[in-house]
Amino acid sequence: MHTVAHRLAWLDQPAAAASAAPGPASAPGSVTPAAGPVTAAPGAGSGGVQRRLEAAYAQAERADDVAAMARVVLAQGGLRVNEQRGAAGDVMLARLRHLARRVDPASSLGLQLRTRLAAENDYLACGSLAILSMLEETTRLDDPAARALALGLAHHCLLGPGTPERAALRRELADELVGESVRTERTGDLLMGLFWQAVDHVVDGDRQAGRRIGELTEALAHCPHRGISYLAGVMDVMLTIRAGDLDRAEARAQECRQQGAAIEDLDALPNFVAHLATIRWYQGRSGELQTLLAQAADSTTPRAIDNSQYGALAVAAAANGDRPAAESAVAALRGRDLRDLPRSSTWLTTLSCLAEAAALLADADTAAEVYELLAPYADLPVIAGPGVVCLGSVQHALGVAALTAGRVDQAVEHLRAAVRRNLVLQHRPAVLMSRARYAQALARRGGPDDLALAREILVVAAQEAGRLGLPLPEFGDRQPEEQPAATCVRDGQQWQLRYGRRHLRLPATVGIAHLAVLLGNPGRDIPAVELAAGPAAVRSTGAPAQPLLGELAAATGLGRRARTFTTDHERARLSVSKAIHRALNAVSRADPMIGEHLRRSVRTGAQCSYRPG
Repeated sequence: MHTVAHRLAWLDQPAAAASAAPGPASAPGSVTPAAGPVTAAPGAGSGGVQRRLEAAYAQAERADDVAAMARVVLAQGGLRVNEQRGAAGDVMLARLRHLARRVDPASSLGLQLRTRLAAENDYLACGSLAILSMLEETTRLDDPAARALALGLAHHCLLGPGTPERAALRRELADELVGESVRTERTGDLLMGLFWQAVDHVVDGDRQAGRRIGELTEALAHCPHRGISYLAGVMDVMLTIRAGDLDRAEARAQECRQQGAAIEDLDALPNFVAHLATIRWYQGRSGELQTLLAQAADSTTPRAIDNSQYGALAVAAAANGDRPAAESAVAALRGRDLRDLPRSSTWLTTLSCLAEAAALLADADTAAEVYELLAPYADLPVIAGPGVVCLGSVQHALGVAALTAGRVDQAVEHLRAAVRRNLVLQHRPAVLMSRARYAQALARRGGPDDLALAREILVVAAQEAGRLGLPLPEFGDRQPEEQPAATCVRDGQQWQLRYGRRHLRLPATVGIAHLAVLLGNPGRDIPAVELAAGPAAVRSTGAPAQPLLGELAAATGLGRRARTFTTDHERARLSVSKAIHRALNAVSRADPMIGEHLRRSVRTGAQCSYRPG
């Protein structure tokens, strides 16, 4: 970090977007402008900044100042690719083509125009060959400004899912952009390089992502940049969702939306909708957003190759029970062939949403197709764009798709892996969701140990849901029906406590003795005064004696004589309750799973009981 701070100390501050206004008029015709930095607008929406840029372009056009016109168009391009869309995007592309023909192609400005044009065309085609070719050319001609632009735009074009080699190339480009900032002496290049480094670590599921994001945050604190600060803020919302603080994430998403609108970033609203849809999904409230998502799907604001809004709409409609709307959204995504869906940076998110929608609709055919497409990316996290949202591991989507397609054994393996991967990602809501789905898959398979394991997983999931303040996800399947009963039997000088496949040995205490009586009489209310008096008193109620009780008396001596306060119900209640709670604490320390079961199943008071159902 000292290296970054050192660089920031001497790099120029990013120029204002309006600085792209034209200078003195140039002679008409082909020009060879002097090389110089072209600063992108902090956002590329419509409004004040864009109106000023349009006015500057009109002024330069009237004077036929080609160099000034070129600088304005490059500024309109923004920090990334495809920041102008719809009619404005068409106009920008037309201007880029026109100016690229008039400016010396080997000049710095000419290289930058051709670089931007190559990147815009590649992005819309989900390709990268043209922009990588321009990167080679700017490197060969040793033009720092054009090369820095090519590095950043090429990185954006490579954000979609791909091979490990593709990911390695992205990282190389981000590292080189940081290095190139030394030659361009532009703070924006350094900050953008740091931003892409952070994005790479997030997109690749790297455990060092937090460190990279911290480095970017520290750099922005040293030298603020409105556009990159907004992008970093968007990523921060995603990380807050992964931490499970959904209320704070929603508030932060609102702040980011306002921040993005202030710099006229066209992604401000789509990013907010994506944040909100993710939050509502983990809250079990997706259906609330059906209308909003339908509006977003029909909007021209999202990027041309972003289909994730249709995936989110399919989930919301299916969750609402609006089958026609859900099936329509699924059909819009599948088109003639789901394999034709553009492999953009939101492709994994779109397919993951489609897996969830197919599960809600019991659409086995769609689920099977989604599974085949996602299978090569099993080791990746589901990240939309440059860290906008994260839906956990692709393993989860594969497990859901396999389960819907009837491949239960595959589903179990994928969902087991999803729990592990989401723990590594520190994505707490995704861990909760994967655990619940894993239990569902086990219950559906129904093997010899599957139901017991499913119940254990649901206990852990319920604990986590309680800590996060979220509902335990339910998917319509029959849950594992009956809870296994715990047992507690004498084993030498100790007691052996068993619950399903779990067991532990405990030293003899009064509280454990009381638990042994309750566990030996499941479903039966036993007065605390009888527990205090000992097993003989319990036997005297006329209920069938349990074999456990003789062992209990031999081990503790409780049956040798009645306590002196057997008629003192309040003293008995307090004494027994305290002893049992001490025993429960000991059990929880030794095995939280068994402890959680007993805390939910054992009742103390004037009447004590063990009810495992």
